Amino acid sequence: MLTQENTKTPLEKTSQNSLQQFKLYEEIEGLKKQEEILINKRKQQPYKITIGEMSQSTRYNKLKTESKHLQNIIK
Repeated sequence: MLTQENTKTPLEKTSQNSLQQFKLYEEIEGLKKQEEILINKRKQQPYKITIGEMSQSTRYNKLKTESKHLQNIIK
């Protein structure tokens, strides 16, 4: 896109376009490296974990015995 624009614009504008294109290329390369790091980090995470390995705030809540009995009676 910028290459086509460079052929139709004056020389001053061409250097600005080249600089902009270089900045975008550096940004893309940085994002690719970040993606690779995140993918590797995800691969290190276990696919399944036990309930004991979960943090207390995210653990599944076990029903209290009384409420469980009440639910069974209702059913």
